[in-house]
Amino acid sequence: MIPRPYQRDAIESAMEHLARGPSTRIVQATGLGKTTQFCWIAERFVARGRVLIVADREELLDQARDELYAVTGIRADLERAKHVASDGMFKSPVVLTSIQTQRSGSNGDRRWHKFDPFEFSLIIIDEADLACADSYREMMAHYRQNPSLKVLGVTATPNRHDGKTLNGMFGSVAHDFRIFDGVKEGWIVRPKQKYLDVELNLDGAGYSLGDFKGKELREILAAGDTIERIASGAIQWAEDRKSIVFCDSVENAGRMAEAFNRSALGSAYIVTGKTPKDERPGIIDRFRASGFQWLVNVGVCTRGFNVPDVRCIVLARPTLSATLHVQMIGRGTRTLPGVLDGIDDADVAGRRAAIAASAKPSLLVLDVVGNCAKHSLATTADALGGTYSDAVVALADKMIRESAVPVDVLDAIEQAQDLHNAEIQRRAKERGALRLHAKPSARDIDPFAFYGIEQSRDDFDNGEPMQDWQREKIEGWKLKHVSNLTARDADRIIAEYRRRGRNDLLTIKQEAVLRRYGYDASNMPYERAHAIMDALARNGWKPLKGARA
Repeated sequence: MIPRPYQRDAIESAMEHLARGPSTRIVQATGLGKTTQFCWIAERFVARGRVLIVADREELLDQARDELYAVTGIRADLERAKHVASDGMFKSPVVLTSIQTQRSGSNGDRRWHKFDPFEFSLIIIDEADLACADSYREMMAHYRQNPSLKVLGVTATPNRHDGKTLNGMFGSVAHDFRIFDGVKEGWIVRPKQKYLDVELNLDGAGYSLGDFKGKELREILAAGDTIERIASGAIQWAEDRKSIVFCDSVENAGRMAEAFNRSALGSAYIVTGKTPKDERPGIIDRFRASGFQWLVNVGVCTRGFNVPDVRCIVLARPTLSATLHVQMIGRGTRTLPGVLDGIDDADVAGRRAAIAASAKPSLLVLDVVGNCAKHSLATTADALGGTYSDAVVALADKMIRESAVPVDVLDAIEQAQDLHNAEIQRRAKERGALRLHAKPSARDIDPFAFYGIEQSRDDFDNGEPMQDWQREKIEGWKLKHVSNLTARDADRIIAEYRRRGRNDLLTIKQEAVLRRYGYDASNMPYERAHAIMDALARNGWKPLKGARA
């Protein structure tokens, strides 16, 4: 198995960060192969000492065990419940364990005490956004007795819904590749969204730990025929698509499944935290085998759930948490197996065309319209908003809400950006404030704007100054206006250089020069940019006659 370009970037960047610091994390959208990547990283570390992989769910550990063997040939030991990792001559270089198992036992005799911290070179924490919990911190206090230990976190959702920061556990972000990036580069399917005609007044729901209070949200959704109207809208728009339905509570999930089954007997089953453990795998296996259409769940399918042919996500529970929203729609963004096989890494158009021609050309996201004056609801436009401004994302969401048919979310965002730019230009002209030739002082110049590098709206910059190795690398590229970058800013610039390199695009400096001459050069091939700059140089750096490219 050969890593994809963004996977190579993630692996090399993580190794670079871990060579210079004790910890880092990889942020990638669901469906992009995080498990495969940390297995490759584990393989690189086993020569230095054992590797411990920690997760919070059995499904994640099972996936990691199978993937580790598939890509590296390493058979991991399992330390979970009654399973005990070998500690003799034939012990595996990799141990898979759950956080619940590690913490089991009394305070003076936790399960982690059986492991010598100095045996381990690396700890990998899957779903790293959970690592702020006391259970993880207590576990890490034991293993960090080894001063040489490295820690890698991987997650699709870098920000916790309760606002707690991960900076104390992970010192840096080695790689950041979200749903927006995966869709644009053709690695995952494009979400299309339709708001169901179910108006909810959510102002009566209280707020706690980054989301609605459970009891109050449950009562609002349970009132009248709201549940039945959501089910009716889902049946209308999902048609025969295999669908995951996210509900807020066991009670409302039960009503939802009943509504689906009244329409088609046996078409819906429920999995929740209360589903007996011996029954849950059988229900999920039947869903995976297309034994029924609607998998109604409460908090079960948000993590570690991999069924690539899911073609519809029903968000039957409004949320204020962008993190939870991303987790839910991420269950459906994977491409079908084999769709991207044989396509050149640099062929973005080829990947997009292959997805569009497949049996799963897009993901349908069905959401409910909720009115909430006190707080902003998380939306699919937020999840795909990437580098776009809040104003653009809000305009795109408004366009989607007002549409009578499902809308391609990325198309709506790009259209909203065009409208937003046109409005800014119009207002500026009216004020007579459009000064195209103003020259600001160097200290006022934003290097990201200067070089046309996109910035994330939901960044997690802790203000740490740029590190020496980052400064050396960036200064080697002779970029201007970068002396006061934070470490996170520097990471983004380095990542952008790597992205352009793997796609044979023009350099950051080339784009800055060409934009000054009026060229739209954001995705221009390197060779074309080089040829234009050669022509400009031969012309004494005077503008060339003819159309801009």
